[in-house]
Amino acid sequence: MVEVAERTDPIEELESVAEILAYWHKHNGEPGFRELLAALAGGPAPAKPWLLSLEQRISITTYEKLEKIAGDLASRGLRKLAKITRDLAADRPHEIDLCPYKPGSTNEKAWLFRERQKVGLCPWCGSDKSSVAICNNGEPCVTRWQKMLTNIPRPR
Repeated sequence: MVEVAERTDPIEELESVAEILAYWHKHNGEPGFRELLAALAGGPAPAKPWLLSLEQRISITTYEKLEKIAGDLASRGLRKLAKITRDLAADRPHEIDLCPYKPGSTNEKAWLFRERQKVGLCPWCGSDKSSVAICNNGEPCVTRWQKMLTNIPRPR
């Protein structure tokens, strides 16, 4: 008796969004790729993200998510598809623009401080920490940053 191997759906073997998009491009061409990518990106970002639930905020496709997909496509040698993805990413909001707290609140200030710190920006004003960037208190961002670091108590 001859055993027949089970046929599996080729999409089930794909592990990343970039692989799925590449597969889709292979079978549907560039117009199909653009259509699927536009569906993935969704509509415009909401004007008041702090009113959304956590699940709704997470479902927004951000610049960073599309940049990661573009990097995966480029690493597989699909530079044209990566460029299309980066072009679409330029119009998407950054993760830092989707603060979950009401503007002006203490929670918003703390959240922005932490998020800016994560990406290497000045946590107070959001500019780069260069010697020419002036912070919102009038001194250079680098000076303010260095003062904060010297005031942190060190464990003994």
